[in-house]
Amino acid sequence: MHVHSDATRIRQVLHNLISNAAKYNRPGGEVRVVVSRMEDGFTRIAVADDGPGIPDDARERLYEPFNRLGREASQVKGTGVGLTISRRIADALGARLDHASGAEGGTTFWFDLPPGDHLVGDV
Repeated sequence: MHVHSDATRIRQVLHNLISNAAKYNRPGGEVRVVVSRMEDGFTRIAVADDGPGIPDDARERLYEPFNRLGREASQVKGTGVGLTISRRIADALGARLDHASGAEGGTTFWFDLPPGDHLVGDV
């Protein structure tokens, strides 16, 4: 699979998703990265972890700057801007960024890159 896009911005989004999957995982959990072609021609890069999951009611707050969903007091370091920046990059690329969590835990974030050539504008 080939995608023509801004490699620096794609790396930035993937670094954030993989870093979050590792930080918020459970001890001994795995982080999995899968690349696949979607039926609509987009290329999906999915990052999955075995962590506690994200409640449905936190879905949109997750992308608010500096909102760590109550994890501010935890030992997990972060500022709460990574997903905000990642979503802005996705929007600038014409890409999609979303996630799903299972009832038993675990979260998968995906970054869908559109077919064709796309360059990043201001993010």
